Amino acid sequence: MMTTRRMHLMKSVLFKKSMLLLLACLFLLSGCFYPDEERVEPQIDVATQVIPVQTAVDAYIIDNKKKPVTDDVSVDSRLYETIDLRELYPRYLQEYPANSFEKGGTALFVLTLIDNMPKVKMIDLRFQEQVRETQNAVDKYYEREGKWPRSEQVSAPQTIAGVETDGYLYKLDTADLSLADETITSVFSKRQLNFLIDDQGRVSVDYLPDLVQFLDVNPDDRKPGTDLTLMLAKHSLYAPIAANVYYLVGDTIEIASP
Repeated sequence: MMTTRRMHLMKSVLFKKSMLLLLACLFLLSGCFYPDEERVEPQIDVATQVIPVQTAVDAYIIDNKKKPVTDDVSVDSRLYETIDLRELYPRYLQEYPANSFEKGGTALFVLTLIDNMPKVKMIDLRFQEQVRETQNAVDKYYEREGKWPRSEQVSAPQTIAGVETDGYLYKLDTADLSLADETITSVFSKRQLNFLIDDQGRVSVDYLPDLVQFLDVNPDDRKPGTDLTLMLAKHSLYAPIAANVYYLVGDTIEIASP
């Protein structure tokens, strides 16, 4: 017959094995208790990515008497120039920013002129991609229907602050575009912004709600006769893209095609 001592020993071993098995199961299943986004690495602090690039750009300009930018030209060229990080690495920049496109991230680093000083900002490439997808949908609609998908007119050629504006702007009619998202999330305020479209079918983003908020918070930036769009970059780590021109006329913000 099995002795009492031996029986207790076997029970102890079986108990330990059961506990190890239970702990192993809980470890394997623990990932199921959390959404995927909670199991990825912590989000990158974007502010810490901008600072070393700004330092590198400043040093590069002093040494080379020019800006480290590409020759890319677009409708947004009045707002920013794309930084060529290869010009900075490794002499001025020890490593590419962790969130940069060059490192497989979602940020494009650009230079904007803020109070006549070159300041490093970022463009969210996910935001840019949604604008591009919307433009593609608009172009396909035009090929199919022979007209642009537009609705209410929001701007016409006029003289704003002594500047002659050109072209009309309309709200984008998204009803027949089969878009995954009919609005776009602002990188400045996280609110939903609408798309606009001009006479040539160029899609843009309406930053008016963001500008109204920024002017309320920063009344010193209420400067008639100047394009308010860069005010968004002045008070943010990001630069606006696919933007129109916004002027302050009295207490009203007027919009015009660039």
